Amino acid sequence: MRASGTAGLVAALVVVGVLTSGCGNGNTATEDRRTFIDRHGRVCTYIFITESEGDSVDSDVSDLECDFPPPPPTPSSSP
Repeated sequence: MRASGTAGLVAALVVVGVLTSGCGNGNTATEDRRTFIDRHGRVCTYIFITESEGDSVDSDVSDLECDFPPPPPTPSSSP
């Protein structure tokens, strides 16, 4: 039983090592949240994803969402 427990531990450590190292492929990915105001006055937010693999770089935009800003507060009437 002791040998099977040791073999299981070694197998688990190998799996964890492969998952954390990413198999040594050198791929990197970054995500940036960016905002802008469009010509209609809406505030738009999107996620800009950049992935690099060796010498090639791939960019993508996702989750574009635009909202009108909230209306300004109206002053209360005088008593």
